[in-house]
Amino acid sequence: MEEVGIKFIDWRETTLRWDFQAQKYLEVQYKPEVKIVVEFPQGLTREGENLELTCQAKGKPQPQRVNWVKVDDDVPSHAVITGGDLYIENLNKSYNGTYRCVASNSVGESYDDYILYVYDAPTTTPIPTTATTTTTTITTTISYPEANQDTAPSTEPAAHDSRAGEGAPRTVDHAVIGGVVAVVVFAMLCLLIVLGRYFARHKDRYHKNIFN
Repeated sequence: MEEVGIKFIDWRETTLRWDFQAQKYLEVQYKPEVKIVVEFPQGLTREGENLELTCQAKGKPQPQRVNWVKVDDDVPSHAVITGGDLYIENLNKSYNGTYRCVASNSVGESYDDYILYVYDAPTTTPIPTTATTTTTTITTTISYPEANQDTAPSTEPAAHDSRAGEGAPRTVDHAVIGGVVAVVVFAMLCLLIVLGRYFARHKDRYHKNIFN
């Protein structure tokens, strides 16, 4: 009977190692993504102004061609196209329409649209050159004391009346009448004093003549 010897080898003790490593690079390609950006104007597009559009396109691979077209019509003859930029100066309403930016690569083609509508030019109102003269009226009001001084002033707020301004003339009329009455009374008092002195003198002379 033969003996068979079995020898176990510990691979950790060996100096030989086999490292197997495999790498594979995956590249995903897609057709362009297109976006139109308005550089100018920021507000409404009006007659006489300029228009500047920029077409932004990216894809994998990078788009080889970017082009501007006008849907159902031709791009204005004086429009300037530089790469992805479209520039039109001195706008008018004949330029209204849809402008399309088209970008393509080996995968496919994409586009984005911009609808142009030209509004009327803003109207300006001329500034009048006529000089304006301002007249300032100064009104002086004379107040006369009332006959009854013990009456307390009213603390109620003045009511807002739709007939504003009608009360002032009546106040002035009463003040004028009061002044006239005061002058008349004063004149009558002076007249009575003068007449009293006059009659007193004549009375003294009359008595002197009788006794003489």
